[in-house]
Amino acid sequence: MRKNRSAIHNLAALIDQAESIAEYANLCLAGSHIKAKLEDIEISLRDMNENYIRLKQKFIHDEKTLWTLATDWWAYGDAVSEIIHAQEKLEADTMPNAHDIFNQSTHKAYIQKEEIEKRFKKMMQGNADNSTK
Repeated sequence: MRKNRSAIHNLAALIDQAESIAEYANLCLAGSHIKAKLEDIEISLRDMNENYIRLKQKFIHDEKTLWTLATDWWAYGDAVSEIIHAQEKLEADTMPNAHDIFNQSTHKAYIQKEEIEKRFKKMMQGNADNSTK
């Protein structure tokens, strides 16, 4: 039984950290001087936040799924923050190959973002009470 309590404590810490990282992404977006150019990111982040909350409640008694959900939410927040910072750098960059550098530096983050969105959408499809975002 002690091991189970330890797992719950670690899961709670992971969830707290994942939610903090996602909140950081929201703060980066809110404080961005190019917010208008990040409208698609803002919409994605808002929709994914709602889906995260719904999924967290849906799987509240499934520790394994919650662990995966929190890990994905952490990675999503990191990816979105990376994209926001790279887009801001791009706006200030005057080098002729700035767009190439941007594409190279955000390639992994965009893939990560899209794959996590697909996983959340798949998880949401089992939720009869809500349509997927």
